[in-house]
Amino acid sequence: MKLNIELTLAEMGDAYVAVTSGECGNNLLIRLNTTGALICKGLMDGCDEKTIVERLMEQYKDADRSAVEASVQKVLKKFSEEGLVDGWKNE
Repeated sequence: MKLNIELTLAEMGDAYVAVTSGECGNNLLIRLNTTGALICKGLMDGCDEKTIVERLMEQYKDADRSAVEASVQKVLKKFSEEGLVDGWKNE
């Protein structure tokens, strides 16, 4: 799984925005919460889905693993539908 675009991530108050750039032809502004931003950072670092889940579990020690996995899958599904991520398969 990899990003097929370049992302710039910026914090704006209580939220984050990811701005796409590159050759994908999609110039998007994506509003994210903290969890979404951490998922984006993982993607930008080249992490796979499992590693992103582990990073979130470290950040949110009391979180329910299945809820974290569902959140990661939701974001990855959306990114995949928008053509921003290649190689992700919803298992």
